[in-house]
Amino acid sequence: MKKIILCLILIGFLRAFIDMPPGWRHKNTLVNANELVYALSAVAKGDTIWLLSEYSGSGLHFLYSENNGFDFSRPLQVLVDQQPVKTLFTHTYPKLVVDNENNLYIVYCTPASPYTVVVIKSPPPWQNWIKKFEYVLPSQPHYIGLICYPPNHLHLIYDFQNNSFPYLWDTHYRYSSDGGNTWLGPFLVPRDTEYTNISYPRIAVDVNENVYVLYHEWAQYYLQIKLRKKLPAGWSNSINFPFQSTGISEQQCVMKGDPSVPDVIHFIYNLSSQNPTSIYYTRYQSGTFFTKQICSNQDTLKGASIDFVVEPNLIKLDAYGTHDDGVWYSTDNGNTWIYEGRQWLVPAFQHFVFGKTKRSRFLFDSYDIYLYFLSNDKELISPYSGATALNSQKHLLREPNTQKLHVIYTMRSDSNDIVWAKSTDGGTTWQPYKIIGHGLYPSSWLNPSGLISVAWYQPGSSNTYGRYREYNYITNSWSNLIWLKWPPGYAPREDEKALLPPVFSIVTTGKRTDNNLTLHLVSRAVKTATNEKILLYVSYDINTLDPIEPTVDTSKILIDGKNPSLGFSNIGVLKLHLVYESGNIIYYSERTATGNWTDPYPISNPNKPAYNPSIEVYGDSLYVVWSEPESNGKHDVWRRRKKVTEPYDQWSSSPERVSSINGDNYDSRYPTNSELKYTLWQEEDHSYYDYDPWFRYDYNSQYVINPFKNTLKQSYFPHSNRYLSGAIYLFGIWTEEDNLLYRILSHRILLSAPPDGESSYLSYSGGENSPYLIEREGIKDYGNIRVDIGQNLIYEFHLDTIYS
Repeated sequence: MKKIILCLILIGFLRAFIDMPPGWRHKNTLVNANELVYALSAVAKGDTIWLLSEYSGSGLHFLYSENNGFDFSRPLQVLVDQQPVKTLFTHTYPKLVVDNENNLYIVYCTPASPYTVVVIKSPPPWQNWIKKFEYVLPSQPHYIGLICYPPNHLHLIYDFQNNSFPYLWDTHYRYSSDGGNTWLGPFLVPRDTEYTNISYPRIAVDVNENVYVLYHEWAQYYLQIKLRKKLPAGWSNSINFPFQSTGISEQQCVMKGDPSVPDVIHFIYNLSSQNPTSIYYTRYQSGTFFTKQICSNQDTLKGASIDFVVEPNLIKLDAYGTHDDGVWYSTDNGNTWIYEGRQWLVPAFQHFVFGKTKRSRFLFDSYDIYLYFLSNDKELISPYSGATALNSQKHLLREPNTQKLHVIYTMRSDSNDIVWAKSTDGGTTWQPYKIIGHGLYPSSWLNPSGLISVAWYQPGSSNTYGRYREYNYITNSWSNLIWLKWPPGYAPREDEKALLPPVFSIVTTGKRTDNNLTLHLVSRAVKTATNEKILLYVSYDINTLDPIEPTVDTSKILIDGKNPSLGFSNIGVLKLHLVYESGNIIYYSERTATGNWTDPYPISNPNKPAYNPSIEVYGDSLYVVWSEPESNGKHDVWRRRKKVTEPYDQWSSSPERVSSINGDNYDSRYPTNSELKYTLWQEEDHSYYDYDPWFRYDYNSQYVINPFKNTLKQSYFPHSNRYLSGAIYLFGIWTEEDNLLYRILSHRILLSAPPDGESSYLSYSGGENSPYLIEREGIKDYGNIRVDIGQNLIYEFHLDTIYS
């Protein structure tokens, strides 16, 4: 079985940077301790991470996160008998482990004679620490180690120098099967040669709880690095390690057991005999060693510090290692190593630790009085239930004529990150995400010429509140981060009631190759001179990316509103189509590229409040969906349709209820629509507090309404997309609760195709001919939509980029 081996190598100075490698969050400054921070040790279980560190003046502290590192507790001081715990961290670091009941254990050595190895334990919430083991040593140790194997088996190792002739070094191993209440041992690690020293031990436990110890056996003119396995009745014969000059400090030689295959041990180390130092990987398996050099010929590698994690093989990257030139990973059990890229954190480092949760790899690093955290996530996650909000924007995009999907969402952290991820298989799997900027509520648009545009709000200086980036999905490359300037006399406006920032809605028209690529943006705004609240339309010439100046629009400014949703059509003339909410009414306005916005036209049901509109333009028609409360106070989804060629106030249907299927305890909210026929929304069952994405699809003169996916936990803000390719593919993404986190999940439904000879593509209404149709054989009704059918249809198409 292949393994994930993640190796982290820090050398020299760590430098901050903006664009992180795929799957990496930006660093988070956790602590300004006002004391030097040393000797980090970390452990994780599920989504909970605990970190132990030593402050230079006040001793051991720990902090923890229960949501995979997005939020941390304040530092808590470790007290035993009401006294702070200080350790001999200059010789060997204290170690932190956790058992199946979330009891924490710390092993450390007291900082002064009599030097004592101590194991302490604390149950949740980790406020009360008690001693579980003490052993007075005759000398300072070189190394102490502690491992916890489920459910609460403790494996302890330490070395010491005897205080009687011939003053040799010995290594003890001890074992507890009951969380430290009772201990077996000490078991002396045997020496092969008389009068040699056994010291600098390392310990690893494999998936079957086999215990391995790596140690130095040395005398004045003799050194062997050896590996032994603990047997029920003693120790195995020693096996010589492939190299006899590994580094001896805490993070110059690290060993860990394999998480899935017994009697497999992984090592990462540097060679102290080399200058410059090279970094090596070695795997012990089936009685033999396999060794691979990871990197070499780097002067800055001298004295490298190392840490790594090992995981069963997954789809994502498997192994990491960094120095001042980058990151390495291995996807084939350490046989080959791939350079990933740079991974700077801070100007320098003192101590660091690399670990893993069930869905991430994490790094803690201390520099001077500061403590930093960084995470490499294996899933699309966020600590925010509105990660894919709002439905008025597009968060799910699809490349034309493919099942290549793109998702844009918010990862709320200390910097509020805007995140993008891509799937090449219809959402079955997702590539590692990329953070593309800082802000909230991104709006995205796919231009079939090869560009994905993303814009969002971020407070800034010099009237630059907007941010913009674009992804070229043909060349697989991102532009630089661009600041969108705001028109003079206007400023973005937050939603005072919902405490939402200005929410953008965007489309792009034209092509950069034709030098007419334009970004159109609508946002809540305020006139700075009069404090008048408005919806503001701004356009930007994005044929050259930086700087982007706004095109000041002199047409009529829209009335105050919120949740704008923007689309466009290009049948004979380019039109922008906008729906928005104002005074609990859904309004529609349109304009040509050079004209004015039409008067607001109400399209929702009269005398009923309406919320959260979303627009979709497809061919000659547009659909608007929104939600309205019924007489019982619960919301249903409604929709309305018009032809884009008709006047703005002529709609071809009255409002139609979409989601009237469930009972009085259900709310249907935040609908999105894809290519007219496919509506997806958030269905809320308040009896069981069960929120799922539901969908409606209209075809075959009927429609279906079903759960799109019965999710395990509450799900929010779904987004839809449809692909017609011989069959009907319905795609959806949403934000789903998972413990104290939220995951961005996806699903795909394959619907059967319409009957042979019938078309689900071209529609018209009101008994008028389709603008595409030159000659037809007949028509047929699909629900309330009339569709051109026939074996010999002749159409004339205007090639329009909105068809995809």
